[in-house]
Amino acid sequence: MADLGGARQPTDAELVDATFPKSTVPTNELQKSFFRAGHAHAGVLVILGLVASLYVDLTGLILLAAILMPAGFFLSVIGRDPRRPNGFSVLIWCGAAALTVGVTGAGIGLLTV
Repeated sequence: MADLGGARQPTDAELVDATFPKSTVPTNELQKSFFRAGHAHAGVLVILGLVASLYVDLTGLILLAAILMPAGFFLSVIGRDPRRPNGFSVLIWCGAAALTVGVTGAGIGLLTV
């Protein structure tokens, strides 16, 4: 280890806290659950779209759903202490429709090739 000239070396926890400071914006349970759902849907749908693109060229709607659905989750609970989702929640359903059509089209494309 390098000599820091008598200075104390920071711990790992101190380095993490300095790099990723705690959020000062309060969130309620609805926002936490919608943010969690948005991140989960984004990750799963992007992976689904990329894997499907290896087999079929008709995966544009799956990747569109990977944008629309998480955007709906994130944008529908913006604000201070929302009690229910706002009008942006329609993006979730638009993403679900795009996902349904995209997966159906990819499935038909796989079966007919």
